[in-house]
Amino acid sequence: MISNEIEYKQAKLTLDDLEGALFELKQELSESNPALYESLAFPYLKDIEKLRREIDEYTGVSLAQTEKAPFWLRLIGEGIHFGDTSAKIIAEWISRTVDAFKSALSETSEMVDIPDLKFAAVADRSFGIGFKLPESQLDLFEGRNLAEETLTKLSLAAISLASDNPDAEMEQNFPDPREREIFLENALNLIPSRQSPVKEVELSGRLVPKLRSGLRPHLVAELREKGDSILEKLSELVGEKEEKVVRSGWLFRVNFKNNHFWLKDCGEPFHFETGLARKVKEALDPDKQHPHIAEVKGIRRKNVIEVLSIRRLEE
Repeated sequence: MISNEIEYKQAKLTLDDLEGALFELKQELSESNPALYESLAFPYLKDIEKLRREIDEYTGVSLAQTEKAPFWLRLIGEGIHFGDTSAKIIAEWISRTVDAFKSALSETSEMVDIPDLKFAAVADRSFGIGFKLPESQLDLFEGRNLAEETLTKLSLAAISLASDNPDAEMEQNFPDPREREIFLENALNLIPSRQSPVKEVELSGRLVPKLRSGLRPHLVAELREKGDSILEKLSELVGEKEEKVVRSGWLFRVNFKNNHFWLKDCGEPFHFETGLARKVKEALDPDKQHPHIAEVKGIRRKNVIEVLSIRRLEE
């Protein structure tokens, strides 16, 4: 790594020499013998990329790049490098992050239109994926930016597992057992499994808090076991406090994108699993001139009723 001005100037001179040598090689072989050119150029490319990374770190270019996004995942593992990582792995981790965010936000808020995360940037230290919220979706909801809060809480739940006492850390950060359960369950999506080629995940960015030690620990597969153990205890605790409810009314508003619906004269929103979508469609009256009554059985959670069953009542 470059640590002073003298090393920085020397690195720039070396980079110029390498780029000059690569240019000469291109002039000589790129058209006459492409296969040989590719083979001989590879060592130059590796050295050039390494030097550029070191120069960018020293000059602050790398730091400026990370400011493109407030939430970063850095994937670490054998073969996980910029330019070498499988597209399938990248797509999987983008999907896992987006799903965790949207699920946690929909379960802990009354927002109807859940915003989507936007792929913002990539970084070439191991392999970094940057996320941000679209500008149009940064508006405050009830005076708070719930979307950004959700990313912060997801991070907090994940890195709490790496503390010396994860049970106590989770309880202090999430006093409400149901909220603790929701964020921990979704945060496990940000932790790799033992079978994954991604062996560690590092979270960083403006929206990612640090532990009391000041560190941002790497998330490794062993933390999933701690999380599963805490979730098992939480399920029993939350189950004791759950209140089962039965509601009936005209099902007049449905959001199939976020799996929510409302009953007329019932202010609480209902959340249903995707497997119940067909039942919800059956209960939804296509002709509002002759409304049908739906009976819904569910469990009251913090801001929503989780649907256990739904059926249309015949008049």
